[in-house]
Amino acid sequence: MNLTPLGTVRRRLGAPEPRAAPFPQWLVDAVRERELDVATVYVAWELACVETNRTPREHEALVTLVVLTMVALQEGSTRLPREGLLERFIDMGAEAEHYEAAARLIESGSEILGQPGDYKPLIVAGDYIYHQRIHRQERELAERLSARMKAKPQYHEYADVLDALDRVLGHRAVVGGRQMQLSAGQQQAIRTAATRPLTLISGGPGTGKTSVVISLLRVLARLEVPMESVALAAPTGKAARRLDESIRAGLGAVAEPKIIDASIAAPLAETKTLHRLLGYSPRTRRFRYDERHPLPARVVVIDEASMIDLDLMHRLMRAIRPETRLVLLGDANQLPPVGAGAVFRDLARVGGSQATVELRDSYRMDPKNPAGRNLWMVSQKIQAGEAPLLTGSVPKPDDSVAICEGAKEVLFRGAELMEGDRDAFLDRWMRERVMTSRFRTLVERNDLDNETIATIEAHLGSHRILCVTNADVARINGFFQRAQSSRLGEPVMMLRNDYERGLFNGDSGVSLTSGIFFKGRSFDPVLLECDLAPAYAVSVHKSQGSEYDHVALVLPKPDHPLLTRELLYTAMTRARKSVTILGSRDALAAGISRGVERSTGILEQLV
Repeated sequence: MNLTPLGTVRRRLGAPEPRAAPFPQWLVDAVRERELDVATVYVAWELACVETNRTPREHEALVTLVVLTMVALQEGSTRLPREGLLERFIDMGAEAEHYEAAARLIESGSEILGQPGDYKPLIVAGDYIYHQRIHRQERELAERLSARMKAKPQYHEYADVLDALDRVLGHRAVVGGRQMQLSAGQQQAIRTAATRPLTLISGGPGTGKTSVVISLLRVLARLEVPMESVALAAPTGKAARRLDESIRAGLGAVAEPKIIDASIAAPLAETKTLHRLLGYSPRTRRFRYDERHPLPARVVVIDEASMIDLDLMHRLMRAIRPETRLVLLGDANQLPPVGAGAVFRDLARVGGSQATVELRDSYRMDPKNPAGRNLWMVSQKIQAGEAPLLTGSVPKPDDSVAICEGAKEVLFRGAELMEGDRDAFLDRWMRERVMTSRFRTLVERNDLDNETIATIEAHLGSHRILCVTNADVARINGFFQRAQSSRLGEPVMMLRNDYERGLFNGDSGVSLTSGIFFKGRSFDPVLLECDLAPAYAVSVHKSQGSEYDHVALVLPKPDHPLLTRELLYTAMTRARKSVTILGSRDALAAGISRGVERSTGILEQLV
């Protein structure tokens, strides 16, 4: 049965359709061909029906315009540019007359098209068309951010901050037998975060953002800031748990800790998801904290802030008090959030801002290691939009990608590209990366102790296949599942947050004889069955916040819209030792040349 806003029952019974605006079936077909949500046409049609005094052509023009604004939101923009609107109408299957009718209505206004300040569904603000709610959120967020960025340093005397930092540097954490050093950039980030109402710390993977948070907490403790008043959060449950574990491990690694260091972890609240921090209720779909009931925290630290969309950032800024210090950490060059907006990226681009600190030195990809140095330099070229040199030579230049003719030639060292038979590569990946003989022996044991389980989880966490499209994720996971006689040792991933069990969307686990294990904890597979997916391969989006020794990146055709330099950069920087790119040279070049284009208004309101 096909549901339709014109009345499914009416059509079934042959009753005449209600008198209303003509329904543009041609637009439904065009949207479906572009693999967009057909529901957007139904919603747009209902909205256009508000205007009862329009001609059929004007109604179709309005429906098309509303659909285009909704598509822009789905693509991550907060607004629809008027420039190029004719081309967008034509691309959606409309005619030039539809665009002309829409242009007249945009200029004159209508019952659903208004100006800033109007309470109408669509707002025409200069050269852009907004949804009213998005326009209000963006304007309010820009005002709050601007006020914080323009505020003078406060909270503590600068000399006191320097003294506290010096005392922290005198008792560094020891990780792996080596003292954790703080670069000049990291020290600047700590000083800024201790004195300003807003601090933006941007840096690629492994640039020491977590070390900044650990040292900041130690500095704040010496400045007599109660740890109970510090809130830590991240957009996802996986990112929140990683930050929490890293902080507590780092605090526990301080050499000969002072009493003040030893007393930080206990009163410090666990790191939460942003939704939990803001008191979101799934039942009522409302948030507990807002400007009327602000968060009690004096300092709020948010990790992976580049994943926060406009709506959630707006809610966060409404919920924190003017005197609360806000510290945002992330990577402005990674993929923008799934939802509309790119607030962190826009903030990082504000020229001359004293609130922004950029960390440039990577500690994950060790420059002293040739493979790590190669990955780092190739990722930097991709981020800059420059194509790396493609070569078959070994050893190769630091900023080049080695070409492999087949799966046997892959060395799993540095950046490599293979255009040959993917199935042959997947067979080798299964034998040498996933189901090694030692791994099979471990997972088939019935007497699994904690040490063995930790070894199994560490093995599966050392590698991952990353895909641009969900279709490739499904295909590759299916390939590996068909190749296995049982599910023992299969990597799995959580698909939703389960606060009761302490499992979060994106958490990685493994299927063993006695259950599904996540971080050494066993769960009944029957209870989790609907919440799990195989994770031999995951999307690049799902991999954000993770790191592996070895990565294989599956590229789609060159013209795929998801293939961008931000996606390639994100995928490349997940790895410590090797990235094998499975795809054509044309696809790699196309991705490097194509940036994520999002039309947002935050930046222009801040500069």
